[in-house]
Amino acid sequence: IRHAVAYERDKGRWPDDDERPLTPAGTKKFRKAAQGIATLRFEPDEVLCSPLVRTRQTARILKRYAGYPRARPLTELRPAVDTRTLATALRKRHADRIVIVGHEPCLSRLICALLAIGLLGWAGVRARQRGDAARTELRTARAALGEFRSLKQRYRSGLQLRYIAI
Repeated sequence: IRHAVAYERDKGRWPDDDERPLTPAGTKKFRKAAQGIATLRFEPDEVLCSPLVRTRQTARILKRYAGYPRARPLTELRPAVDTRTLATALRKRHADRIVIVGHEPCLSRLICALLAIGLLGWAGVRARQRGDAARTELRTARAALGEFRSLKQRYRSGLQLRYIAI
């Protein structure tokens, strides 16, 4: 899940960009998205998030409105960490169903790597807007086949699912 809408970078307000929070509108929209995600009845074993404020805030909204477990910060989910380093850290996790709250383009690169499409990205596998969610299911640990679901809350028309089978 890509973090919800945050304030624009502003060195005057947040000299350390890690401290930049969600906007009130981003928080409100993602609450609705989290309520929509809750209807999917997906129960993760673990939620991991980047240690940055905006991803921790997004994960707290998921906990409150979707009933997900409390998020654990993972340093390897910081922006600009390479995919191999992140994948190595994820392999050490013992949970079967993990929700990740992070940043672009890291999330798209991770999904591509999991689907064995490559690390350069693919237009169909992308959390295009803040607050988008992507779900990848691999049938076996070494499978190059997967299923991609991009979940995006349409605030006026309800939850819309877009499916792309690989």
